[in-house]
Amino acid sequence: MNSLFSPAVTLLNRLTYPRKFGLIGLLFALPLGLVTFFLVSEFSDRIAFSEKEKLGNEYLRPVQQFASDLRDHRGLTWAFVDQEHTPAKLRRVDQRLQCDIQEIDAVDLFSAAMTDRVDPPAEVTGAKTKSSTPPYV
Repeated sequence: MNSLFSPAVTLLNRLTYPRKFGLIGLLFALPLGLVTFFLVSEFSDRIAFSEKEKLGNEYLRPVQQFASDLRDHRGLTWAFVDQEHTPAKLRRVDQRLQCDIQEIDAVDLFSAAMTDRVDPPAEVTGAKTKSSTPPYV
């Protein structure tokens, strides 16, 4: 056991008291600095994750409105046969759906710019270049 610590003992015997305290302080400061680095790194990762969560929350708001309007559209489509004012209501809901889609696209472009995301081509997403007119108009 003495042979294990003999290099450290000989080094400390050669150093003066200020240098011994400096060496011991350095040996305590290295692990402290390493732990601080990892702590700051973890905080940075959590902050970045929280920013992405906020972007997702901003994206969900127009999507929820779109889902609500889509539900209204589905209900009015089923009621189209029974009511006389349904076509006008369907046109209003269609306009709201188009506005919802534009809001979703705007938020999607903003979130893509913030996250450096590359959008897939239109063939993959099934996006249409022209919107078709509904049969009830």
